[in-house]
Amino acid sequence: MVECGELRLKYPFWGLDRPAYCGHPGFQLICQSNVPLLNYESVNYRVLDTDSSTQTIVIARNDLWTTFCPQTLYNTSYNSTLFKGNKFNQQNVSSYYDCGTTIQGMGLGNNYRFTCTVNGDDSDSFSIGPIS
Repeated sequence: MVECGELRLKYPFWGLDRPAYCGHPGFQLICQSNVPLLNYESVNYRVLDTDSSTQTIVIARNDLWTTFCPQTLYNTSYNSTLFKGNKFNQQNVSSYYDCGTTIQGMGLGNNYRFTCTVNGDDSDSFSIGPIS
């Protein structure tokens, strides 16, 4: 078992005092300020909750935890081999930063619009997807 903060995480997780052979490749955890972090495709995700009976995990990007606006813009895509198959109920939120009027043509309206300051400039940004 891996313990970090208030979470006690079982298989497939490993790390800290739990050796790699006790977990699944790709599920190594580090504990930073009592927050369990899972690194996937060079991005750290906070592990917020797990349920072994339903085989679910709730994660959130660590760099967007305190703000929805990143300090620097870079393209990331979700192309998972770690979480694939019909048994996973995956929900994604897509964010588009510094888009101006180009994305407004998609008919999203102001409900999905927010303003971000990135590199000292304010820009129109949009978010699409389930947020609960």
